Amino acid sequence: MHAQISFLIFFLIAAVASSPVTAQAACDEATLIDGINNRGFINLPTGCTIQLSGPLPVINGGTVTVAGNGATINAAGNEVFRIDNGNLSLTNLTVENALSTVNAEGGRVNLTGVTLVNNDTGVNVRGGFVLLADSYFTGNFVGVRVNDNRVQISGSVFVNNIVGLNLIAGTAAVNNSTFAFNERGITLQPGTTGRVDIRTSTIAGSSAEGVNTADSTSVTIDRSLIANNGSADVRGAFNSGGYNLLSTANGANFTPQNDLITTPGLSPFTGAFFPLTADSAALDAIPVVQCPGVDQRGMRRPQGAGCDIGAIEMTLQPVTGEVVEILLPPPPMCNVVDDSPATGYALPDGVYCRVLMQDGGWMANPGTIPQGLVDNGVILAVDVFRIGDGALLAAFDGHVPVCLRGTGRLIYLDAVTSPRTLVELDPTMRDGSTCGFIPNPGTLVLIEG
Repeated sequence: MHAQISFLIFFLIAAVASSPVTAQAACDEATLIDGINNRGFINLPTGCTIQLSGPLPVINGGTVTVAGNGATINAAGNEVFRIDNGNLSLTNLTVENALSTVNAEGGRVNLTGVTLVNNDTGVNVRGGFVLLADSYFTGNFVGVRVNDNRVQISGSVFVNNIVGLNLIAGTAAVNNSTFAFNERGITLQPGTTGRVDIRTSTIAGSSAEGVNTADSTSVTIDRSLIANNGSADVRGAFNSGGYNLLSTANGANFTPQNDLITTPGLSPFTGAFFPLTADSAALDAIPVVQCPGVDQRGMRRPQGAGCDIGAIEMTLQPVTGEVVEILLPPPPMCNVVDDSPATGYALPDGVYCRVLMQDGGWMANPGTIPQGLVDNGVILAVDVFRIGDGALLAAFDGHVPVCLRGTGRLIYLDAVTSPRTLVELDPTMRDGSTCGFIPNPGTLVLIEG
């Protein structure tokens, strides 16, 4: 059976020339200014804080990449990143107290693992294309405002904002995301000609509406859980793509398509998502043929007889009634090469790997590697996890050494955090492999550098 599964061991040979690892930059405003002016790669020190004295230079052409490594930019009321043309990529960065974190007038913007806190506007889309993945918006007046063109949101969390997503014009696609305890989750401007597609997402706990469509004819909601919101779950007309769950249809105008109007069965908010209770009507409510590939956290769907409505996929253990996460049958051991132990690279029993990308090509779960890393050239990317007694274990017993064949920069995304914390490891070289130690399950990505 294992021979039929496209899982590879860590020691795949990647024909990649050796290149030096980019050093981390100084933790100051000048580093950001120089990096933008030179259209360069900005590798910020782990966990540093930068205070801005004014807006950063406008990006007008070229590509600017900021690897935050958990750094924070305190914008002090300034606009931070404005892009008129070109490309901007931000990963694992926190920006707070900004007039706007990203003001996209054109070009392409990728935000992965970014946290936006207490900003007037987190992301303002006026032109170009903006892709948001695995990001966290909290305490903002508006998390994302779309004035024109296109934004795609996936695997992201909007908590305690006045408005999570506001569409004035343009197009917004929301997938596998959670909106929790905002005043309004998603709103459209009255009279807009824009379009919003909400798929496999959860919107709950809003003090006003979960979704206000302004009676637009271009709002589609499918396989989403919208419940326990203040004045209405959905106010206005929308097109049902089927298999939604609302706690009330009051104020909504739609033609049901296998939709449920019932108590949702939500457990307390974790800070990133609402787990489903064991008796939730959302469990296994979507037929397998309608299942999306993964949930908000990258968990494979389905995990039961069908898929669960909303952003999170759960499974029910019949003995205890406890709702837990599980994986598919495990792939081969990471420390086996051609059915023989890999001497010198042995990992603890029960630690497994699954190759996601090799030499820039997807091997499994397309789209689960942050776009900012993909843009830098992926040599090899793998998921690392541990199985014990048939269940996924949340932690390793100490740090685990992992080596990826090839030479480059080694990036670790910690699966214990949501969104996943991105850290660049200080690697060592061994027999043509780049090696690092990781404390928890997660994703390792070897990129060119």
